[in-house]
Amino acid sequence: MAELPLQPHQKEVFDFIFLTNGKTVRSKSVESYEFSKNQFFFLPAYQITTMQSMTADACGYYCHFNSDIFYNKLFQKELLLQFPFLHFTGNPIEEIDAKAADSTIHLLKRLEQEYQSGEKCNPDFVASTRLTLFFEIKPFARSISSIKDNSAYRIANEYKNLLVNHIHENQKISFYADILTVSPEHLNRSIKSASEKRLTPSLMKYCCLKQKYC
Repeated sequence: MAELPLQPHQKEVFDFIFLTNGKTVRSKSVESYEFSKNQFFFLPAYQITTMQSMTADACGYYCHFNSDIFYNKLFQKELLLQFPFLHFTGNPIEEIDAKAADSTIHLLKRLEQEYQSGEKCNPDFVASTRLTLFFEIKPFARSISSIKDNSAYRIANEYKNLLVNHIHENQKISFYADILTVSPEHLNRSIKSASEKRLTPSLMKYCCLKQKYC
């Protein structure tokens, strides 16, 4: 096992850890979080992270994935928006009860078996099983109290989530406004109202690249 703490690094895929025992401390951006048995830690793509500590008895499951696995004929393109723990601004820690933990472990074991099948691994089965897992967790998801509950903040944060997923393929504000079913002007007003600053796709891409190469 690598020596802890790890050097801070940027993840270009989504990942999560589910612990069945022990405790771990991991960071998301500049914040550190401790989690333990029956708790998930979720990290959206393009976040800076480090594993800071882990108890000797820590065990569980680690999984990383690209959101593209969901973008096929089986699923709607913006499917992941309904799961707050996958959001750029979401709370990374989710705790589930014992009953949900049993179902979760069963699903994770099935995913593990499918991955071990090598060339026979079915990507549709993997995506569907992982989606079932997210729906299992969703009833336990918590909102972030520091985010104001108004339409401007909701639109601005949904926009940030979309940027994380699509920034390298599309930098037009109209593309994001289309998905959010608002006009580009309304999207700009919402972003300005929520953040005091207009966060354009090109600016977000610059920030991502700066984090990656600095």
